[in-house]
Amino acid sequence: MRNEASLLDKYASEVFAGLVAPALDGVQVSTAPAEESLAKEDVIFRMNTELKRALEKPASERHWVMVIDLRRCIGCHACTVACIAENKLPPGVVYRPVMIEEIGVYPNVTMKFLPKPCMQYDNPPCTPVCPVNACFNRIAELESVLSRFQPNSQVSILNRSGFIKNAHPAFLSLIEQSRQLSEMTNGAFDITVKPLLDLYQASKSSLPTAQQVEEARELVNYQNIAMSDKEIAFKQADMSITLDGIAKGFIVDEGIAAFKEFGFENVMVEAGGDLMGLGNNGLNSPWKIGLQSPRAEMDNLSHTFDIQNQAIATSGDYMQAFTSDFLYHHIIDPRSGYSPRELASVSVIAPNTTLADGLATAAMVLGKSAMTMLKRVPNCQIYAITKDLQIIQS
Repeated sequence: MRNEASLLDKYASEVFAGLVAPALDGVQVSTAPAEESLAKEDVIFRMNTELKRALEKPASERHWVMVIDLRRCIGCHACTVACIAENKLPPGVVYRPVMIEEIGVYPNVTMKFLPKPCMQYDNPPCTPVCPVNACFNRIAELESVLSRFQPNSQVSILNRSGFIKNAHPAFLSLIEQSRQLSEMTNGAFDITVKPLLDLYQASKSSLPTAQQVEEARELVNYQNIAMSDKEIAFKQADMSITLDGIAKGFIVDEGIAAFKEFGFENVMVEAGGDLMGLGNNGLNSPWKIGLQSPRAEMDNLSHTFDIQNQAIATSGDYMQAFTSDFLYHHIIDPRSGYSPRELASVSVIAPNTTLADGLATAAMVLGKSAMTMLKRVPNCQIYAITKDLQIIQS
């Protein structure tokens, strides 16, 4: 699934890079003389010194462990190879991975991690070579920029002040992609819909009045977003945006990109139902994806898809309904100010998750006419369920 030698060479420190080849080939590496290591403040010498001191302590006082979260581990062994390569083990000391113990009887099973003695220091070599860690770090970085729920994100700053300078490249890219989707869908997709969404979410006990809806709708217009160089600004006061209908897909694509940088060709990344399947699964077959039914009276899975180098995103009225009859929900037609009435759920398969996410949101708004719109978009498929539970697919 990846080239270990090139992967480790790319992400290793100088000390680590020099040790990669013999470590992978099983060649024993001798420790540098203490005087030379001290002169260069050699990390290896410091770790060996700390190890020696730790081994002189009673076993009950040793606290160095490597803990691997097996719920995230994909078994690439990059962290263990890195540890073995950079930590030259003294005689009698062996690397032992973290073990896991299952407690209980299926399906009520919990996991307990059983860490084994290991070496660790301030910046362990296992961290920068872990592709899962890189993926989650990239996701966290993008969330800190694009989430409207984080008060210090660039999206939140733009919504408060009406402009932002030195916008993050990802923010600029999503604004432009959102504009293109808005034009493609004749305004059915519009990130400036947030005033309407806020209005409905604030009206917990009763629905907003027609006048309130119209006042909020006057603040919705994607054409009133201006971009110049690295600056984003609103042309109208009191506007605000939400990237909920596209950012999740973008983040999935960036997570896939992180794995590809580590040389992975077969991997799946999923976030809140939006996912991308790169290559094949572990059985050398396409990824099989099941779709949740939008209503309780239907089978749990409404359909299954096989995807390969494709993304799929689903949007539905059942995810955040404002009324029990699903007529009012978090997907709002930016042009009318009300939730669309035709579809219960829409799934779109596309070449990337950003596009699939945005098109699924737009298709919910467009209803059955989305079938015509999707025909103009290359390599895309749609699977929709109407509110009367009829299936429409391309």
